[in-house]
This record gives sequence, structure tokens and C-alpha cells, in this order.
Amino acid sequence: MIKLLKGLFKLIEGILFIFLPIVVFYWSLTLINLDVVRPFITILGSFIDPLILPFKSYLEYKITYENDYTVDYTILFFAVMILCTAFIFTLIGRILDFINNIIEKIQNKIKMQDVIRKKQEEKQAYINEVTKNNTIYVVLKLTRNQTKEAYLIKSEDADFFSVGLVDSYESSLKNVYKKFNGKNFGRLGGTNGLNNYIFTDINKFLEYLPFFMERIEEVNKGMQDLNIKFSYEIACHCSYSDASAQVDLDITSTILNLCGDREILLSELLKSRLGVTENKTFKLYSRGIYLIKDKQMDVFKFKLV
Repeated sequence: MIKLLKGLFKLIEGILFIFLPIVVFYWSLTLINLDVVRPFITILGSFIDPLILPFKSYLEYKITYENDYTVDYTILFFAVMILCTAFIFTLIGRILDFINNIIEKIQNKIKMQDVIRKKQEEKQAYINEVTKNNTIYVVLKLTRNQTKEAYLIKSEDADFFSVGLVDSYESSLKNVYKKFNGKNFGRLGGTNGLNNYIFTDINKFLEYLPFFMERIEEVNKGMQDLNIKFSYEIACHCSYSDASAQVDLDITSTILNLCGDREILLSELLKSRLGVTENKTFKLYSRGIYLIKDKQMDVFKFKLV
């Protein structure tokens, strides 16, 4: 509507500025008392005079000079009125521009707010979807490593004692999950030597990892005299529920194959799930994109801050 009015006022303004010099020219001709200009005065007056007529009582102004020479300024004042009217339309056009700019700014602000609102809704929908993945799968590979001094243990009794102690330490490490409400899923086909755990509390899972890392350090210090150290590899994944545990643990054990010594790797989905938690005691670093079960998956490395 504003653009339509602006276009109309611009048209009227243009017509007035075209008409203005014609009126001034007509008035200048009336000052020339020559027969040669009378036809032009008649032609111009035929369509200008009717326009002046409604305003004549307000604009009529004549001055008589010497020798009874009278100059009629009515037409000139009419030209001034046209000029003022044209400027009024110019001013109205600028006011309309100002109003239009304000409206556009308001519309842009509303659009921006809509975009922000939609992004927030999408983000919230994403968070709501991601936070459904509260079933955490952990596959632990625990390895005994003998140090180069291990051959110094010669006594059979001492050797028997050390084996029993190491077994006890290993069992304690494998059972750390119990402190954090985890459950053992048992063995999967082709995964001998791996320990499969399921956590249903994301916070308990986040407590488990640093506790396990700290615990294995304590165990290794306690076994220095036995010349044996434990190392670990851990892979983690998540899903909606444990109904798909077989498939999800299979994916997790595949991620485990990418692990290096004392390394914890997470799936892309679990990384997204941890991204919406308030726990910031860890950082995740991209380990790379791998083909896992015929799907490309970004794998992340877990590190404590």
C-alpha cells in the first residue's frame, strides 16, 4: 500500500514539476505586449486559466506601475503554489520512505525472530531426540602386560601368590561397573576376552570412566613388585534402549578395534548425547571417520580435562 501511494505521489510530483515551467512561461508571455505572442497566450491560457480560477480569489495580485502599466502576478503566484505543492509531495514521499524503512526493519526483525525461534525449536527437537539415547554400551578390553623384569620371579610359591593377586586385581577392575549401576551383558560371539557393560544412567557412565582410569593407575602402582601392568581399551556407544543390545554392542566392539593402548573411543551418536549434558569434566576429539558396519561414522576420543 505504501509503495502504491509513493508511486502515485511520485507521479503527481513529476507532473507538477513539468507543469511548473509551462505556467512560468505563460506568465512571462503575458508581460510581453506583442501581437506575435498573443496566439501562444490564448493557447496556454485555454487550459491554465481554468486551473487558476478556483484559487483566483486567494492568488489574485496586480500592481500598476508608471504609465498605467499593470502586471498581474496571479499566474506567478499560481506557479509558486504548484512549486510548494510539488515540494509537499516530495516531503510526503520522504515520509513514506521513512515509514517504509521502519516497516521493513520491523518485518526483518520479525523474520529474524522467526528464524531464531525455528532454530531454537529445531535445536530443542534435536536435544529431545538425542536425550532419548540413555542406554550406554561399554566394551572393555583389559590386557595384562609383563615387564622385562618378570623373569626375576623364580619361586613357585611366589609365582602362585602373584598370579592369584593379579587375578584378584583384574577381577576388581572388571567389576568397577557395579559401583555405577551398570550391568554385565555377557559374551558376544567372536568377542572372547571382551567385557560388555550396559549403563542406563548417563551421569553414572560419566562417573565410571574417570573412576576406572584412576583405579587402574592405583592397581598398577600396587603391582609394581609383581612386574605386571594392566592396560585397557574402551569403546562406547548408545541407543534408545537395550532391546537392540546385540546390534549396538557389535558396533561398539567394532569401534574397539580402532582403539590404541589406554584409549577410550566414542561413537558419533554418543558424542552428540554427551554434548547436551552439563558435565564438562571431559573433552572429545575427532579420531576420524571410519566405515563401521557399512556406515560412515565419526569416532571421537575421550579425555578428561
